[in-house]
Amino acid sequence: MTDTGGVRRLPAHHAARATGALLAAQGVFQACLASGAPWGRVAYGGTHPGRLPEKLRRISGVAAPVYAASALAVATGAGPPRVRRAALSGLAAFMAVGTVLNGVSRSPGERLVWTPFCAVTAVLAWAARPDQGTRATSVITGGR
Repeated sequence: MTDTGGVRRLPAHHAARATGALLAAQGVFQACLASGAPWGRVAYGGTHPGRLPEKLRRISGVAAPVYAASALAVATGAGPPRVRRAALSGLAAFMAVGTVLNGVSRSPGERLVWTPFCAVTAVLAWAARPDQGTRATSVITGGR
């Protein structure tokens, strides 16, 4: 952790790794839904207990590789710092919206699982953003 005027801040490379891990977990969840896992109670508003209908399974089938690619890009620090900063800002906003939507879901499972999941992912994605004007560094090597 770095000290910024008495406030400890998680280093961006640690936040990026954690964000990548959470995105990978989300990708696995979506892949399981697409494969027919009976987890409809905690997905898409919880209106389809058990296996999701074909249309939602297809949506999950598209979402799974998107989350997986995002996880890889975030965890490895791919791309120039300006692009990473913009992408992580967008991801943080997307997850913040997900936090709100899951928080108002009729599904108790979504509220219990996905509200905090999205909130933590949003905070970590925001913390993972490289500072403006930083030079390209590797997240894998801890910014070296």
